[in-house]
Amino acid sequence: KSGKGAQAEQALFGSIRAKPGSAAWNLESARLLVRVAVRFGSGGDAARSMQVAQRALAILGAVEQQAKSDEVEIVASSKDLAGFVYERIIGDIASAKDSYAAAAALAPASESSRMALLRITKADTAVKNKGRDPKK
Repeated sequence: KSGKGAQAEQALFGSIRAKPGSAAWNLESARLLVRVAVRFGSGGDAARSMQVAQRALAILGAVEQQAKSDEVEIVASSKDLAGFVYERIIGDIASAKDSYAAAAALAPASESSRMALLRITKADTAVKNKGRDPKK
């Protein structure tokens, strides 16, 4: 990144207390970017929302590689957040389902991931069954 984008990220990420480059730092960075993406989307700037969401996903992709063996919850949280980004911002339901499933497998006690996975699965099933005769 260079120019105004890099300056904006630096200002945005300046409040993160985790060690820069760590899994926790990347997770917090992605959370901040997702908030920005949601704001852009709410403001009607879908293109910018998608751009920021893609940047957040790129950062989330680094979390698993950087996580230490005892940071399973951080990885699970990153998968859960990726599911949210895919589902609510990008509209890629298959990727959202995969991300939520990975989060739920890593942290079975995570109600957020389980509920999101259940919601997507129910919606997906309803769409697939739409128009079918339930008596058959």
